[in-house]
Amino acid sequence: MAYDFINLVLSGRLVKDVEMKKIDNPNGTRYILSFTIANNFKRKENETNFFDCQFWTTNMPNYILERLKKGTFVVINGYLKQEKWTSKSDQTQRSKITIVVTNFLSIDSKIQDSVERDNQILKDNSISSEEVIHEYDEIVEDDDLSEFNSFEEPNNFN
Repeated sequence: MAYDFINLVLSGRLVKDVEMKKIDNPNGTRYILSFTIANNFKRKENETNFFDCQFWTTNMPNYILERLKKGTFVVINGYLKQEKWTSKSDQTQRSKITIVVTNFLSIDSKIQDSVERDNQILKDNSISSEEVIHEYDEIVEDDDLSEFNSFEEPNNFN
């Protein structure tokens, strides 16, 4: 059986502090860290999406809990998981998509401010793809590129 592939990378800020759940089972103790990321995405207008995430670990996540506080900027890598259940109140089928985090990076606010400033400078000084194509066409028209258009294949490939 062939398996399909899901992999995503997402960045955003934590909506609240990370919550931890400890699970003891015969295979050992597991910790589930749950958090929600607010992701600001711009199409024609700014759009904020909220994504529920889980990070499973076998190590006590003290370091993670200290670092991941409300407002922390994170970049995560993970996959989607669909949870299904039956509602107790009306017995209807329910489902929810959660991101299972496999790797993450928390970025210090000073670094994030620097990245945002650099991105704004790049945005302010960038040119549109139409301008790039137009400038490229002008360069090609001005230059004699005949030497690049003739290619001779080598006689031997030793």
